[in-house]
Amino acid sequence: ETVQTCLEAVKKASRPVLIYGWGVHLANAEAEARELARLLNVPVAMTWAALDLLPYDDPLAIGGFGTHGVRYANFAVQNADLIISVGSRLDTKATGSPPSTFAREAKIIMLDIDPAEIKKFERLGRTVDLGINVDARIFLRAMIRHARGQRFPSFAAWTQRIRDWKSRYPACLPEY
Repeated sequence: ETVQTCLEAVKKASRPVLIYGWGVHLANAEAEARELARLLNVPVAMTWAALDLLPYDDPLAIGGFGTHGVRYANFAVQNADLIISVGSRLDTKATGSPPSTFAREAKIIMLDIDPAEIKKFERLGRTVDLGINVDARIFLRAMIRHARGQRFPSFAAWTQRIRDWKSRYPACLPEY
């Protein structure tokens, strides 16, 4: 039921972003994370510790976000209408400060093995719409199993907007 709720949220979104963090590595779920992104066709932002999950030039890779990230990735996360965070504790290096301003228009689905990481947002002034306390690999495999055979929007306009930001605000200017 929880997995189907997540998949329905993706279908209703127009600007979704998957956030992958170190917990994906800890769960040995790298392949599952990539497979889910492709099945849903949703852009992926990664925390600093998870930047190796997708190559820089992967069409779904937004890149690193937060204080250690790039401008275009922060634009994508901040302008998303749905965030599904897997294995990231979404600390202030990722959310900025105050956390209440993080992804201001987004519904947030946060998966973390530590329930305290999900609950912390109650006192920080940011709502987590659906907190899921489970191992990343278990969740990703369930999402993949249920997503197969379902149809999801293309999100073409959204991914093009992110590509435009990526070209306008590169991490390194071409002359360098």
